[in-house]
Amino acid sequence: MSNFDLVARVFGIVLALAVSELLKGFAKLWRVHHKVEETGGPPVHIGWLVPTLGTLMLLDQVTFWFNFGQIGPHVPTTLFGLAGFMAVIGTYFALSTFVFPADVKLWPDFDAYYFKVRGIVIGGLLAVNAVGFAYELALVLSGVELDAGDDGGGLVAHVMMLLTAIQLVLLLFVTGRRSSLALLLGAIVTTLGGDLPF
Repeated sequence: MSNFDLVARVFGIVLALAVSELLKGFAKLWRVHHKVEETGGPPVHIGWLVPTLGTLMLLDQVTFWFNFGQIGPHVPTTLFGLAGFMAVIGTYFALSTFVFPADVKLWPDFDAYYFKVRGIVIGGLLAVNAVGFAYELALVLSGVELDAGDDGGGLVAHVMMLLTAIQLVLLLFVTGRRSSLALLLGAIVTTLGGDLPF
């Protein structure tokens, strides 16, 4: 087994745990919606903000998975390199635990929960993506040729990445539910748009 195979396996396990945390949150929402989850009080208002944030987080993790195919072979297999790598992946897992409320009884309005945790989740997403982008840029500047994949790593992908980052920054400051939802949906569209084949 090569060093990259070992790193990829550990990466896969931790990222799978992060994804399963999100899927568990979606399942809980479904149970609350169908009134088979104990809420301990009046009906819970789920709204659209938390599920949309969960969708964005899931897409971002899948995107990171694909990008790992490019940068993973270049992660140094030193203690420092692997510790930094695990810090990034561990951050994804930790952020996944914040997306959905752990105890529905404490949050009868999920929109209020969204505004409570958005700084942690969205700020964390920005940080993780900034670290990934900085590492990729450092590899390119050092002369490493990265496999661009099917999208060719073209201008559209870079523009979409920039638009996503701008929307994430705006999400840290907007206070309205509709404007937050519009920006979340926009970030989902631009994340998906970054994978266009040109």
